[in-house]
Amino acid sequence: MTVPNSEINLGFGRRAVHAISALPLVCDTTGTTLAAMAPMPNSPVLTLPADGHQYRVTLNAVSLSVASPSAVAAVGIGTSAAILRYVKVGYCGLLNHACYLHADVTGKGQQISVYAYSSNGTTVTVEADAGCPVELSAMLVAI
Repeated sequence: MTVPNSEINLGFGRRAVHAISALPLVCDTTGTTLAAMAPMPNSPVLTLPADGHQYRVTLNAVSLSVASPSAVAAVGIGTSAAILRYVKVGYCGLLNHACYLHADVTGKGQQISVYAYSSNGTTVTVEADAGCPVELSAMLVAI
């Protein structure tokens, strides 16, 4: 289940945009490159306000894993035109990597989502569980 984008007024001129996915994000990265990551199915999607203000976009999830011992994976946040920031990880067997990453973005009405890549086209997973969905959020940081 993916919860659609919602805007929250935090008072004192502060705003946040928030979207979650209770499902893990699993992506076959065949044919991807670090410069052309694949959009992750079931990814939460944010639409930033077109107000020209600065937002801190954050991706938070239980863990990030890659299926192959010989692969290096990357998960990023961005738009269909450009990846804003990404994190790279290697295979860890049963111990997966925590997934937290953020980027500062000017609000122009763009849609932000989650993207993936792996060095050998294997499966990349961003995990969710009952207590911690995959969360994509944006907080107004500068007017």
